[in-house]
Amino acid sequence: MSRLLLFCSLLFAYSQSSAANNFSYTYLEFSVGALTLDEAIRINDRQYKTLSAFSISRAHQFDGGLVLHGGIAGAHAEKGKTELGYGQLVIGVAFPITVTDRIDIIPTSGFLAVNAEACVDNVCLKSDDDGILYGLAVRAWLSPESVEIMTALANSTISGSATEATLEGAFWWGNHHSARLTLSSADSDRSVLVGYRYSW
Repeated sequence: MSRLLLFCSLLFAYSQSSAANNFSYTYLEFSVGALTLDEAIRINDRQYKTLSAFSISRAHQFDGGLVLHGGIAGAHAEKGKTELGYGQLVIGVAFPITVTDRIDIIPTSGFLAVNAEACVDNVCLKSDDDGILYGLAVRAWLSPESVEIMTALANSTISGSATEATLEGAFWWGNHHSARLTLSSADSDRSVLVGYRYSW
């Protein structure tokens, strides 16, 4: 019963405040960077510690309320005749809740598919899995319409998954453009991404 009451209270707060969110949740974003593994992975005589990473995401907010979002992300490296790669696909919904005139809280949930691939001489071993993604983020203006900060925690129902913590800073110019620096950390890896977002 307590979970039901909590859920209903969140929906009430969402319905009361969603029309006046502090941020745009309709956007297209591209990011590039690096994924660093806490423990190197060895394929034959090659060691992999850092991989090139990227992400592409798109979101659309309906009438200042529900947000539908999706994205792909990946990391890849090659050494000699070996390769190592990771990828993920996310499709989900988010529910921005305005707390103050500078802060939004964003519960989110969705579908997550992940895959990994290791190759030697073009012979590859692949694995994939999928599950439900869930998380909570907080967005805040440090300087209104100029400097933004976001923190988030996310996990999934995929076996062996761990909570990922994210910290992101953004510098805005105009109403549509922002440059973003995103730092993420889980129990076995961490990533740094630099990106550009166009918001409507």
